[in-house]
Amino acid sequence: MLERIEVVLALDAAGIVSAARRASEALAAGGLVVHRTETVYGIGGDGSAENNGLISRIKRRDPDQPLLLLLPDLDTLRRDFPLAEWPEEADRIAQWCWPGPLTLVVKCEGTPQGLKGPGGGLALRISPDPTVSAILERWKRPMTSTSANLQGQEPARTLEQALEVFAGREDLENVEVPVVALEAGPSKGRTPSTVLSFVEKPPRILREGPVGREQLAAWLPNLK
Repeated sequence: MLERIEVVLALDAAGIVSAARRASEALAAGGLVVHRTETVYGIGGDGSAENNGLISRIKRRDPDQPLLLLLPDLDTLRRDFPLAEWPEEADRIAQWCWPGPLTLVVKCEGTPQGLKGPGGGLALRISPDPTVSAILERWKRPMTSTSANLQGQEPARTLEQALEVFAGREDLENVEVPVVALEAGPSKGRTPSTVLSFVEKPPRILREGPVGREQLAAWLPNLK
């Protein structure tokens, strides 16, 4: 499958515009986008149950393990997921940290398979990465994202590392959806985003990352 992946350069302003156009075309066709974020390289799609299952298959992970959604803005969340619960505390944290390396999990009814986490949680983030921002500005919908590596392996910090997930994969030879890989240079982060859940009360850190517990506790005195 590796030889069928289209690599698009996104190393300057003009390249980012072109890459965002090609990525949004791939998403509209039910395809996948390998992309840089502010933390590590990720792989994303349109958020449909079928597409989510394909990403889990590529990563060789449990399909019930949910993907997160990258958002262009909060208005998109309210439009596409009107049943998402958005507590005041989450709003304060989002205004403080977004765009940034913090994923917020909130309850949401009717979440598609592959996005729904324990307790009906939906994981969300707004990324400051210019390539992701350009894709979402053009796509005008949420895009799923997960680190572009096999389950249990180190996250990819370069596109070359990210594409290793496809190398030698005879089990993916029948995958016909377009895959566009964006070369945006090395990621600036080393670890995936911090994950903070508002499904539980009080809110709880599910994964520690670039945004530390002390920083969050300053906003959430009852943090678990």
